[in-house]
Amino acid sequence: MEALQVRLRQLGANGTLLALICVSILMGVVAGYRTTLTPYSLVRFLVLVNVMLVGYIVIIRNIFAGMLIYLYSLVFLNYYWRIVIPGKWPDLDVPRLMFVFVWIIFLLEILLERRRLLPSGAIGTTMLLVISAFVLSMLTMGRWPTRELLNGYVIPYAMYTIAKNTFTDKRTVDKFIFWFAVPLVIYFSLTAIFEHYRLMVLVFPRYIGESMGGKFGIDWAGRAMGTFIQPAATGYAMIATYVLAMYALSKRAGAFSRICSVLITILIPIGIFFTYTRSVYSGFLVALVTMLVFSKRQRLPALILIVAMCLAVIGNWSNITTSNREAGGIATRDTAEARLVLANASMRMFADHPLFGVGFTRFMENSGPYVSQVRSTFLGYKEAWIAAATNQHNQFLSVLTEIGLAGLVPFVLLYYFMFRMLARARKIPADAYDYEFVIAVIAIMLAYLTETLFLEPRFYEFMNTLPYMMAGIVAGGYQRATMKRAMAMARGAST
Repeated sequence: MEALQVRLRQLGANGTLLALICVSILMGVVAGYRTTLTPYSLVRFLVLVNVMLVGYIVIIRNIFAGMLIYLYSLVFLNYYWRIVIPGKWPDLDVPRLMFVFVWIIFLLEILLERRRLLPSGAIGTTMLLVISAFVLSMLTMGRWPTRELLNGYVIPYAMYTIAKNTFTDKRTVDKFIFWFAVPLVIYFSLTAIFEHYRLMVLVFPRYIGESMGGKFGIDWAGRAMGTFIQPAATGYAMIATYVLAMYALSKRAGAFSRICSVLITILIPIGIFFTYTRSVYSGFLVALVTMLVFSKRQRLPALILIVAMCLAVIGNWSNITTSNREAGGIATRDTAEARLVLANASMRMFADHPLFGVGFTRFMENSGPYVSQVRSTFLGYKEAWIAAATNQHNQFLSVLTEIGLAGLVPFVLLYYFMFRMLARARKIPADAYDYEFVIAVIAIMLAYLTETLFLEPRFYEFMNTLPYMMAGIVAGGYQRATMKRAMAMARGAST
């Protein structure tokens, strides 16, 4: 019986590895379709391959360091050193190079048997189905938005797989979370404050100030844009790094950890407030409530922040009920009405294209007739211009209208299996996580899900990758723990 179980696990692992390699090859074919190969591009490719090999041999033997550098490059280098490649390849930038680097190292370690690959399970299977539905849509509709596919789905799912199979002990997880979350939560919150008060000399990277000055033609009505040039994406980064930083600091004793915890607890609500974004406020509240209800160590700071937020709302109620965002107002009627119109139009579009949708990234070019059919919402009569040139602001509706049921069904199942795994992981001791880490991951996943109900996140790689990486850490630890328990029970039954 034990030999049969080992053989089945080997077959599952080999099947997962084969699937990962096939996805890599498929994405390379899709990205490079009709690419013009010139001698210069060939030389550049060869140089890139050799640099990556040298980097693997000499510079980065630790894959965790590569993953940390990848996340930091998404924050600070996402708009620097970007090379536009002709054909269907996505633009080349530092984060993309780091992802490819980490992914190749991961596959090499699996192929060389330096690391064991866990079976994909229900979550991995649904991820492959989601990606397959998007690729099928791209192939049949004749459009190749590879950057949106990579940023929104392929890379987050790939980083989930890497995290699941590489983080095997609490010490590594705790070190990784500390050096990732603590510096960045301070950076995100302080940058939002500096943006608000126009302290441009302290704002980094410099392109944030250029965007605030209108050089890039972006106007967020005084909201803190942050390094992602989008208040909602930056707001989510604040929420997630705050939750993870509080977890990491709670694991360390000493005055530094206590002072740092108090400092970020003071800074983060200020930074989040300066985003002036309702989805960020909602996501932050959901994360705090999750910590208050389930966490044992973070219950007090969560309670303090919730009470402080309630008092701030009560004291500022006259401004909150206005449309003045800079005064904390959230009663902006036209944007709320636009979301309702988009939801109504999405249902009409889905009724006409239920199975495969209108095509990936083709919502706006097909939404005009459906939006014009919506005459009013429960907020009242709709003016003609509302939502007439607005892209989808809900990830689930985006998948429903553009990919149809072929994409929505596995996408919904993915979240179902993900949260089922997280709920079960709370009760299973594992080598890679503890109870508090699972609660932190649940909090940032719920905050992410809350924001995606008001935002299409496929343009923001950091926002998508981070929660899936954290969920991957829990999934790997949970799967190893359940496999050990099953083997122990089998040995007990055999004796």
